[in-house]
Amino acid sequence: YLFNRRRVRTISGAVEAALTRYGRVNAMRRLGNSGAQFIVERAETPFRQIELVFLLEARENPFLWLTERIRGRRDELVLRANLRTAPTQEINLAESQNRESRARILGEQEKPYEWIAAPPGLEMARRGAKDDAMVERLERFLENPGMTVQRVSIQSKEPHLMVRVRLFADGILSAEALLDARRNVVQRSATG
Repeated sequence: YLFNRRRVRTISGAVEAALTRYGRVNAMRRLGNSGAQFIVERAETPFRQIELVFLLEARENPFLWLTERIRGRRDELVLRANLRTAPTQEINLAESQNRESRARILGEQEKPYEWIAAPPGLEMARRGAKDDAMVERLERFLENPGMTVQRVSIQSKEPHLMVRVRLFADGILSAEALLDARRNVVQRSATG
């Protein structure tokens, strides 16, 4: 309980500081003792709107914590953003064992995805205009230490960008680094 409260305060401070570089934080809401949600409505280019949510494991109840841990739940951060210009290339990246993501990709019949090479443990598919430079920037983002990427979705419909990462207990993910890296991945397609 106390560990989560301290960690929520620490992460909230880092997230708010990072988000202010992209605009004014219009809303901040605590999610109990285990997380928070932040929203920037008028974000700077290439973003139009940013929502960042982080959730920590339920450490106050050992039984619940163990159950969730067995299910694979860990401390995580979710970034959703709308861009000023919708990307022309859509990318869906997820952990290899993510059946939901695989089913979504395989189920697309109208505009099918093309499977492309991905780092070990991940699967990646794209559709739309091919932008190999964007794929390379995404791969560089995946090398970022201090987090494990669970899912990345870049799509033409809102939210244009969705990133889900696990936070490591021994080091708080730099929200600033996450936002900068995501901006760099989508910068070219959103402005050009």
